[in-house]
Amino acid sequence: MEELVNPDNLVELDIRALMFGWDVHERHALMSSVEIAVAVPERVQRLLMTAKNLVIYSCFHYPFNMVAAQTAFSAIELAVRLRSEAECITGRVRGLHDAMQRAIDKKWITDDETLGHSRLQQQVFNPETGFTYIDLTAVEQYVEVLGKVFPQYRNALAHGNGIMDNLGASMVLDVNRIVNQIFHKAPLTSVVL
Repeated sequence: MEELVNPDNLVELDIRALMFGWDVHERHALMSSVEIAVAVPERVQRLLMTAKNLVIYSCFHYPFNMVAAQTAFSAIELAVRLRSEAECITGRVRGLHDAMQRAIDKKWITDDETLGHSRLQQQVFNPETGFTYIDLTAVEQYVEVLGKVFPQYRNALAHGNGIMDNLGASMVLDVNRIVNQIFHKAPLTSVVL
């Protein structure tokens, strides 16, 4: 059960972070391993940086790990909305699923080296069965898997599923790579910063 943090214990590592071998230096190095591209608008950068800092602070309060993922997913939605506006693409993007699908359909995100997916298998969340592993080469492209997994995971977090896993950092880094791709070939002069 979560408890209100005692101010005297504010900088003590959360026992769950210790179980995973996390510390602030390791989490900081991990979050620093993927830069936010200069082309990413400031509003999106703020969301990504908040998500990265939440991953670091999750060493002290483990649930920040899931809040970090949720914040990062908001960055994708905003990124797609801003890129759509820049290209005068009409039609509302309703939620993360629509945002991911638009980015995939418009080829703003693709399976290439910038997504850094050297995994042969991907852990996939299913609200009914939990986490499972699938072979990416046998099923579909990595961005298509993320286009399905991210909205399911986000919805589980947003609607009180109570997920307490350690995937926040990897999701934040994947989102960082996706957002970088969304703005990689964007018409810079028309994207609202």
